Amino acid sequence: MTAYTTITSPLGELLLVGEEHGDDIDLASLSMPGQKNAPAVRPTWRRDAARFADVAQQLSAYFDGRLTEFALTFAAAGTEFQQRVWRELERIP
Repeated sequence: MTAYTTITSPLGELLLVGEEHGDDIDLASLSMPGQKNAPAVRPTWRRDAARFADVAQQLSAYFDGRLTEFALTFAAAGTEFQQRVWRELERIP
């Protein structure tokens, strides 16, 4: 199931989209509504701000200058090659 919410940030409204897995959610997209290639909210998606509470708290701390590293799980869609590249990029300090 795909869930979404919007949050207010210093950059403007942000759209958070994630894939639910039991009690967890993997962040699939973080964008500004109307941004090029930003996903459009679909009727089959479920609005659920509570699912994104941790993401919202981390983003708030980041924008306040209190956080420099995120602890999030991602739902990265891509080819096997793209996913291997992303895993290697995550290893760069």
